[in-house]
Amino acid sequence: MLPSFQCIADLRARRLERVLPEWSAPAIPIHLVYPSTRHISPKVKAFIDHLQSHMTPPPWELGPTP
Repeated sequence: MLPSFQCIADLRARRLERVLPEWSAPAIPIHLVYPSTRHISPKVKAFIDHLQSHMTPPPWELGPTP
């Protein structure tokens, strides 16, 4: 059992195949912890925006490319 993000290239290249497509491991959320949003630094804001844009939907849930 591997997290999809670690083997997405192999799934897309058809070197691996998901054998139980209806089953998923429990989700593990990602949390960002930072000081008050009142004085958030531009670097932290840019990082948060980057994660949101690149992780929604999670790239490993897009499945194999045709």
